[in-house]
This record gives sequence, structure tokens and C-alpha cells, in this order.
Amino acid sequence: MARAANVSREFIHSKEELVRRVRDAAADQKVPTTAAGTAAARVAAERGFRAERATLLSATERQKRKIREQNAQIEALQEQRRRWLGSQLSPAISEEELVALRIANDRLTGEVVRLKRDNDELRRQTRILQGDLEASRLAHEETIRELTPAGSDVIPISEHRRDIELRATDDVIALGSASRTLSPDGEGIS
Repeated sequence: MARAANVSREFIHSKEELVRRVRDAAADQKVPTTAAGTAAARVAAERGFRAERATLLSATERQKRKIREQNAQIEALQEQRRRWLGSQLSPAISEEELVALRIANDRLTGEVVRLKRDNDELRRQTRILQGDLEASRLAHEETIRELTPAGSDVIPISEHRRDIELRATDDVIALGSASRTLSPDGEGIS
């Protein structure tokens, strides 16, 4: 029937109405009882088996092609995972470990963003305080100049500011060196 209609048996079996009509027609038809009729039925059955075999081979080829496509997709995804995670992961890493690593990465990324924001805010505050300090120094110098009588021994700080800053830097460095030479309990030199 499929061969006569030039369609696959699979197509006929996928349509319920066609299956019902084929069964009804087969039930109405008499089975040949002669040797020639039996031989013709055998040939028809062989052709049917060949058609069925061809259909099965075609389905097998489609499945093999789909398997090849899926294997290629798996390889592509594994390559993407290697690119994303680098060589830090063994090939046998479990899905749970991968999820835990992604969660940790997201948490740490958020922490980095927060720390950068905090750092930017601290830098902004430092600039403001440096401006306030400079304004205070200038105001202090002006006040000293106004209150100091002409010809006195008072020397304006602006003349010695660089000297004072260098000494303060040296003092900080000396304190840092001294703190490194203390023992862990804070008493004595190690």
C-alpha cells in the first residue's frame, strides 16, 4: 500500500484514518489460495519488508546524525566551560561544585564592587579633608601675621612647611620600622 502510494509506511501509520481504512480494505480482500497467489503474496511481503528495512535504516541514520550533532554540541559546551573557568577545574568536576564556584565568584565580584565604591568614597573624603586642611593652614598663617608685631622673632609656617612635612614623613617611617621589630606580644625587640 505504501509503495503504491509512493509514501513511507511510517507516514501511513502516523495517520489514524489511513490505518483504519487499510485494515478495513485488507479484511475485505480475499487471501489468494493458489500457488501463484501465494508466491505473489510472498513477493509483496518481501517488498514490504524491504520498504520497512529502508524506513528503519533511514530512521537509524537520522538518529546517528542527531547523536553526532549532540556530541558536537557537548564538545562545544565543554570548550566554553574551559574558556570560562580556565585550567583551574579538573575535567571531572561535579555540577554541584561548579554551582558552588559560580556562587562564590558572584559573591566575591559583589564584594570587589563594594570595596571599590568604599575606596572611591574614602578618596573623595580625603580630597575634601586635604582642602579643609589647606584652608585652615592659610587662615592660621593669616591670623599669625595679623597678631605678630613687625620685627618679632616669629617665622611664618609657610617658610618651614616643607621641612616639617619631611620630618613628619621620616617620623612615620621610623615608627613603622620600630613596630616591625617588636615581638608579636608587643614587648621587646624580636
